[in-house]
Amino acid sequence: AYESKQYPYLAVFTGIKSLYSNYQQSYTTVDNYLESFTNLVQVIEHCGGNFGTHPTLVDYNLKANNIASPDPTQRAAAEENSKEAYMATAFLCGLNKEKYQELLNDLSNTYLAGRDEYPKTLVDSYNLVINWRGQKNNTRTRLNDGINFSNFGEDQEQDDFVNINKGIIKKKNGMPVKCY
Repeated sequence: AYESKQYPYLAVFTGIKSLYSNYQQSYTTVDNYLESFTNLVQVIEHCGGNFGTHPTLVDYNLKANNIASPDPTQRAAAEENSKEAYMATAFLCGLNKEKYQELLNDLSNTYLAGRDEYPKTLVDSYNLVINWRGQKNNTRTRLNDGINFSNFGEDQEQDDFVNINKGIIKKKNGMPVKCY
């Protein structure tokens, strides 16, 4: 149970606001973004907030699994699945748009075409992002006194390799990144 001298409603609100204000900046690696994202989710949960278990999403999960009258165990599983899918989606939505907008557009377009290819867990989202090979969208053209300039950014994740085993993402240097 959360105990603090801070007003509980404010504590949960502040945690949620921090999470939704968090995004991957151009100089932030996916690993660092994942770490800050999971830390903010943990803050929300520590304050007593819940994340991704909105009734509409839980019902959507139950319906997707053809469960009309869930027992308590099925409802709990649907809540956990909803939480995981929500975290996966929230993680994707905070990615650097310059690098990953094409990925987000692809997911949205395939869903519109009747294929749900959205990752259902945070681990799956991370795996998708690290291994995704879209067009490089790192060039920007800026106008400066009638002269065009191009800035080329580094794609730090290009050569990363990911092995996923039981919720732990291992990079090729052997250092694990835990997904909660």
